[in-house]
Formats: sequence, structure tokens, C-alpha cells
Amino acid sequence: MQDYDKALSYFRIAEKKLAYVDDEIEKAEFHYKLAVLFYDLKMTFLSKYHAQIASDTFNAHETYVKRQINCRLLHALNLIDQFKYDDASDLFNEAEEMIKNIGDNHLIIHLYYNMGFLESKKGNYSAAVELYRHTLSYSEIEKNDLLKLRCLYELSRVAISTQNKEAIELIDHGYSLSEQVGHEIFKVKFKLLKELVYDVCESQINNISTLCSDLEEKAVWVDLEEILVDVAKYLERRGLLQQSLDYYKRALLASQYVGKGVN
Repeated sequence: MQDYDKALSYFRIAEKKLAYVDDEIEKAEFHYKLAVLFYDLKMTFLSKYHAQIASDTFNAHETYVKRQINCRLLHALNLIDQFKYDDASDLFNEAEEMIKNIGDNHLIIHLYYNMGFLESKKGNYSAAVELYRHTLSYSEIEKNDLLKLRCLYELSRVAISTQNKEAIELIDHGYSLSEQVGHEIFKVKFKLLKELVYDVCESQINNISTLCSDLEEKAVWVDLEEILVDVAKYLERRGLLQQSLDYYKRALLASQYVGKGVN
């Protein structure tokens, strides 16, 4: 798990010294990395602010095409968080043309994953699945464990939502990879997804509660906000309305912690 508090404290130390840096590109790199951090913390407006500063500099230098693309992808992700799906789609399409012009498969897998994420948010599950599978079809994905885990996780969520029989296979694949690379958060997340595949029983509710508590202890609030809603919907579909309401409340609490706790 990334230590966002520590990362941001280092950035703040570096920001105080930024006035003494003459290199425009170095300053732009700083703002881009800070924008990524703020995006991870779901501090959308701050992320957009720093991404725009970085983008303005990179756009003024023709040789920094990859960074121009990265800034567009990041800006599009922030637009998704603001529910501006059409604007995000326009940026993804623009980025796709730029990536095709330079033939960079490392960038294209990030693009197609993000496009799949957008379609998932819109509820276009068949389109999302196609894009996620397209992402996984590139050999470059094998060198990016985190992106592959994210892709398998989102594919698993869609499979559960659409009651696809492939859900278990996808979840097992994702859990195996998370175990192989030692990613503890994803191990818990895949365990949770597996609980949501089966019909509900008392032991299962206890397992779900234990796994959610584990993530709460790890304070992964961005992940939890989404996961707790998934659990609440699962329980609601099975008529367990009081338990469902409890998880909706926990999701609301998690959302209040997103971006908080940073000194």
C-alpha cells in the first residue's frame, strides 16, 4: 500500500524548493507527479490544477509527447470522478490518436484500461469487458503487475454484476497474481469478491465483515468506498435490508475519509 501521508509530506518539502529550480520540464514533472497523488487521494480539483500546470509546459515542447498523453489521461480520469463522461471520452479518443501516431504499447494498455473503467462507470458492461480484455491481450501487461491486477479486479466486478460464470476463474487468477507479487490489499479485495459470488449465508456475512474490517484497519478509504457499496448492493439484492443499510453507512463514512488524514 502506498503511504500517501509520507509522499505528500515529501512533495511539500520539495515544493518549497521549486522556486529555485530553473528547468521548466523538471517543474512540470513535479506538478504531474503531485497531480497523480491528488488523483489517488480523490482530491479532484487539486489534481486538475497541478495536471494543467504540467500539461501547459509539456504541450509547449513537441518532444514531450508521452507526457502530453499522460496529462490527458489523468485529466480524463479526474473528469470521470466529476461524472463528466462525455468530456472524458473525448480526451481518451484524442489520446488514442496520439498514441497510435507514436506506436507506444505501454501507453495504449493504460488507455484501454481507463476507457474500460469509463464504460464500467457508465454501466456499459459489455463495452467495458471488451476494453479490459483488449488491455490484457497486450504482452506489455505482463511487465505491469499493478495494471494487470486492476484489470482482473474490474473484470471480476463486471462478471459478478452480470452474473457471468467466469467470475470465479477471474477472481482466482487475480488472487493468485496478488499473492505472487505480494500485494496484500488486492489479496483481500479478491477474497471479498469471491464472497459476493455465492448465495448468502451466516458464515459468509461474517467473512465479508472480517475482510471489510481488515481494509478499514489498513485505511484504504478510496478502495473501501467502492467495495462497501458493492457489499451493500449484494445484501440488498438478497433482501437483507438492515445489513445492506449498515454497509451503505460504512461506505458513506469511508467517503468522508477519502483525501483526509494528510498532514
